[in-house]
Amino acid sequence: MQNNKIDRILDLLKSIDKNVNPDKTMWFVGEADVNAHRVFVITAQGLFLAVGAIILYNSAWYYLVALAVICNALLWFIWFPVLRARIRIADYHIKNMGEKFDKDGKPVDNPENLQDCETCGSSRKLSSHVYARNRRIRNQVNYHIGINSMGEPYTNWRPTRRKLDIYTNIAISLLWVLLIIIKFFSDK
Repeated sequence: MQNNKIDRILDLLKSIDKNVNPDKTMWFVGEADVNAHRVFVITAQGLFLAVGAIILYNSAWYYLVALAVICNALLWFIWFPVLRARIRIADYHIKNMGEKFDKDGKPVDNPENLQDCETCGSSRKLSSHVYARNRRIRNQVNYHIGINSMGEPYTNWRPTRRKLDIYTNIAISLLWVLLIIIKFFSDK
């Protein structure tokens, strides 16, 4: 259902301007989505940390520990995997992978060979969903595209993304640990 809406929007854009590149447009949407996720999580974690600071001096230690565990679980097990998938989807669109690879991650010389199969009802193109979720196919595609980050081949974590998305999460987790340490020593 979601893809049909996106396809209709892209068709509308193409009808307005024949020079619109659907993958480039989807890349802009993907990057905007990644940035919106970042803003949401940093804001939410900031609010949670403020509540943690209030709990630090006004409640028992186990309330602070419970809040810290919940917030770190949200950070690492819910938000981080979503962000990682969104980053991969943005890379999929900026490199126009749907026109260059089949659904098994093999390069295709002629994009016309990827036309949908009329009789079987399935697409032969590599989808963003498969690229984001299948490590073997993603590594194979990244190898052919030449995605390389900080000397580590075939990863989507470029330096800016590492700093924003991994190091910021680590810093937030360390702030939670610091609050718990302060609570532990302030109660003695």
